[in-house]
Amino acid sequence: MPNFPFLSGFSHIPMLQQASEAPGLHMMYFISSLATAAALCSVGASLIWFVRRRVSKSSNCAFLLFVSLVFTAALICLLSAWTGWATVSVAGAALRLVMAGLSVVLSILLWPVLRKIAPLPGRRQLQQEIERHEHELAERRNIEEALRRSQATLRELAAYQERIREDERKRIAREIHDELGQNLLALRLDIAALHSRAGERHPLLRERAGTALEYLDTTLKSIRTIMNNLRPSVLDLGLPAAIEWQVGQFERRSGVRCELMMSDEAEGHAVPDEQAIAVFRILQESLNNIARHARATLVRVEMRIDSQRLTMAIKDNGIGMYPGDRRKVRRFGLVGIEERVTILGGELGIDSSPGQGTVVRLSIPMRRRMDPLPPGVGDTVAERDSSSLSA
Repeated sequence: MPNFPFLSGFSHIPMLQQASEAPGLHMMYFISSLATAAALCSVGASLIWFVRRRVSKSSNCAFLLFVSLVFTAALICLLSAWTGWATVSVAGAALRLVMAGLSVVLSILLWPVLRKIAPLPGRRQLQQEIERHEHELAERRNIEEALRRSQATLRELAAYQERIREDERKRIAREIHDELGQNLLALRLDIAALHSRAGERHPLLRERAGTALEYLDTTLKSIRTIMNNLRPSVLDLGLPAAIEWQVGQFERRSGVRCELMMSDEAEGHAVPDEQAIAVFRILQESLNNIARHARATLVRVEMRIDSQRLTMAIKDNGIGMYPGDRRKVRRFGLVGIEERVTILGGELGIDSSPGQGTVVRLSIPMRRRMDPLPPGVGDTVAERDSSSLSA
């Protein structure tokens, strides 16, 4: 046995008893076997620690089988270190030392890797997380679908209320024309006859009758303004005529120069009443916004109508809008325009920047048939003696 004092207590080991033949090679075999066995035991211990941190029983059983295999390999290495070797070679001893070194290094590196892997969820936890996320996604989809249905219902309700509002405006305008307008017209005819018959014999009566006629003319003019605000009778002549009238009214009232461009096809296409009213109100609201906020000197309105779509562009050279102006509190004009266009299934685009003016573009699909209006609602104010009010 070679002179290794620290191995004097293990002289009974067969491999050490054979070390007198080739002491260096036998020691390399002995140390590599012990190192490999120690590394395998460390690996087995780390796997046992890892298994105890996991919650999946199925994976734990597989790990335990693998741990059993590792400990069996460690036992084999210990037995190989205990027993003797028939032949010893330098290459085999060197190879065993390299394998032993790799085993020790890998067993040392395995511990931090397992410490990082242990907190990760297992297969069952991942499945539970997936099921929870799928449930949340399903709930979110249901909520989004309910929100879309709610928004669609609100738009339908808004469209219905808008139809009811326009019908009520039309009814009130007709009643004002039929009742108040006709009575005031009859009163004016009587006062006009009294004024003409008073002559020079009753100058005071003639003067009072003339004053009354002036009051009546002012009242009739106010009535025409109220009727046009409720529902312009020019709408019954078609959308192009109503657009032209509205642009002319805006130019006279605000002093802003206006340009109106309409395609030749616009006159040849009849726009359904619901769409015509919505487009007219959008133009009305846009012009009101220009008058209140834009400080423009020029407004250009372009409209094109064909068998498929109605498109309109309202441009001004005003001060424009900042990006956040459309989201300011109590700015419902643009919101109302967007809702009207959405109800009709159209598209709305607003391009604006500070100092560059504003362009409002809308595109609405043409409908061949609209919902029927209540009986009597379609009676035009212009057809019911409108000439008498203009007298």
